[in-house]
Order: sequence, then C-alpha cells, then structure tokens
Amino acid sequence: MNVTKLNRTPNHAVGECYKPHANLNLHDPENKYVWVDEGEGWFIWTMRALGALGFITGIYCLVFLGMLL
Repeated sequence: MNVTKLNRTPNHAVGECYKPHANLNLHDPENKYVWVDEGEGWFIWTMRALGALGFITGIYCLVFLGMLL
C-alpha cells in the first residue's frame, strides 16, 4: 500500500497551500485521471440568457412596481 507522507512543517498560515513546492495532489498522485471538458451546448446558453433576463425583470418589478404600492 502506497502512503504519501507530507514532509512539511505544520504551518497553517494563510497561503501555505499556494506555495509552488506544496504537493497537495493526494487523491491522484500519479495523475492517472484528467478532467473532461464538458461541451456546453445551445440549451445551456439559452437557459443562462433566460435566467439573466428573468433576474433583471425581477429587479425591475421589485424596484419600480414596489414604488406604486
């Protein structure tokens, strides 16, 4: 069984994990797996556009129609 030991001082300061010598790839140390780029089709972009339009419409209703009450 392969056990990866972290030969570092226990320094939990902010930014310790961003140092270039930090070996934090504990789940896949041999880099056997890669991320697959998901192809975002037209449906995803349509839903994002409709969501943005709905958000703007909702803000409009809250601000301008709320002043009428």
